[in-house]
Amino acid sequence: MGFFDRLLGKSNPRPSEPSSANGSPPADSAPEPSPAPPPGTPPETASSPAVDPGPVAPRLQEAFEQLELRNLEGAQKIYEEILASPAGDRPDVLVRISGDLGSTGHVETIPQLIAPLYDAERHGPATGINLLQAYLALRNPEAAQHVLDLLFDLKKPELEDRLWGFSNAIGEMMVSGRNAPAGGKATSVHLVSISKPIWAYGIEDLPGLLPEKNAKTKTVAFAQITLPENEETEELRKQPEEALGRLTRGIPLWLADSLYFSPQYSTLAAVGMVGQDHYMLFPAAWTADNIRQLIETSGSTIDYIVTGDLREHEGDFHLQLRLWEIKGFRERKTFEVRWTPGNADKVLAELQQHLRM
Repeated sequence: MGFFDRLLGKSNPRPSEPSSANGSPPADSAPEPSPAPPPGTPPETASSPAVDPGPVAPRLQEAFEQLELRNLEGAQKIYEEILASPAGDRPDVLVRISGDLGSTGHVETIPQLIAPLYDAERHGPATGINLLQAYLALRNPEAAQHVLDLLFDLKKPELEDRLWGFSNAIGEMMVSGRNAPAGGKATSVHLVSISKPIWAYGIEDLPGLLPEKNAKTKTVAFAQITLPENEETEELRKQPEEALGRLTRGIPLWLADSLYFSPQYSTLAAVGMVGQDHYMLFPAAWTADNIRQLIETSGSTIDYIVTGDLREHEGDFHLQLRLWEIKGFRERKTFEVRWTPGNADKVLAELQQHLRM
């Protein structure tokens, strides 16, 4: 996969596409030749050599360090200097810049810097795939289709299955846009960020009520739990007191509350609202677009995000949580629990303790 594939959650329904892969270069390093991949894994898309130890390499590293410090303006200035130089036309340099921007969450900057320069024949498919995935994350299917056409024109058989997967993702995005409600307005979902225990609002100034936090604490955001495979989310979200919907909001609030009292962490809980009328119930796993929206609107620097899926069948519950590290936009851990009404207290208490540990 490229650095967005997993978060976007897009899959290729063609039976010939593998279910997992590593198709683009690492986001925090230049592409390097690799040994033959195991069966079921498509070849690496980056065939260019690693960035050489010349003058441009330290500048690229300096820019990446600025991104890690969340100084996008400083990093962008360095990138603009590099791209204006002869090195800015090198395939490996474009791969490195697009990968570093994507891995640190600055998706919108990739088209700004890379799109005006990208030439598929000259720069190869790796940068094109990074650019394509950026457009998908930004929900710009027309621009994504343009880049996809350029990649198909390269006529590389080893990429064909993967490119068809992108084609399907673009098609789904276009169809969802055409099926927006009458008047052309799509459903507007707002994420409400709750940065302290919900019961503390209004009394947070009481001495000793809440622990003091310093600038070095890591911030963990707990996203509202999704309900995949549930066909009734549209109706359930109109019922604020419906039990399953309350659980999707209550679990992240509870876990954020639990972790808030650890001196090493600050926490957020993110709950979706549809306009000002209804709570949102998410019928599919969180995508890169959802995560990006939470990062941009929270007003805080987020280091980790916990997302989760909840399934219920005749009173049996199955919860899967995923811990994402924002610095590298990668999944670090998963937690999975099952419970029934009879053992819910015990199982969920063990989950809370395991997560805190």
